[in-house]
Amino acid sequence: MQKVVAVLGGGIGGLSACHHLSKSPNVSKIVLLERSGRCGGWLSSIRRDDGAVFEQGPRGVRPAGAVGRNTLNMVSELGLESEILPVTKDHVASKNRFLYVKGQLHKMPSGPGGVVRTIPPFSRPIIQSILKEILIRKGTEEDESVHAFVSRRLGSENCIPQYHLGHWKRLEMMRQYISNHNLPLTLTGASYDGVSVNDVIFSGRTAAEGLIGKT
Repeated sequence: MQKVVAVLGGGIGGLSACHHLSKSPNVSKIVLLERSGRCGGWLSSIRRDDGAVFEQGPRGVRPAGAVGRNTLNMVSELGLESEILPVTKDHVASKNRFLYVKGQLHKMPSGPGGVVRTIPPFSRPIIQSILKEILIRKGTEEDESVHAFVSRRLGSENCIPQYHLGHWKRLEMMRQYISNHNLPLTLTGASYDGVSVNDVIFSGRTAAEGLIGKT
């Protein structure tokens, strides 16, 4: 019997799930529910009047490993091969990276000299933080977040906000509840598993296959 499947959230994980669900003959209808006025989640582009394009959120993928191949396969299935812009290690985009902090762009170090000099927005050389890290003792928290770990060992300037403490426990409780009550639900996306675009796209495929089998 064919199924009607609802996907909550039109981020990259939800869109990936929709794509794989659409290939199944066991699915008669897919309903995508997105509270905002656009799909894509963290992925978005802003084009200024002068033609400059700013990518927000993830702006590229690494085609390595099984999850990388999965992304490239989906791109091929969608007929988007011509939209790929390959960036090699010697490309100018690989050598010039910037952080946008407090209204200003700061170029990140691209060579050995950059780690021994103080480069804004950092208040001390990166090598100093790395050497200091060796002397830091092990944390006492049972479930220390990535943000807490990096800020404790390398300083608050070398880290970005991450999940709250105990996030994994909440996920376990949610998944256990779904399993215990035999609910036709699954969790996917950056809020639950993985942080890279490849991980999230692969989790969307896994979620779809968990509901209707492999496509």
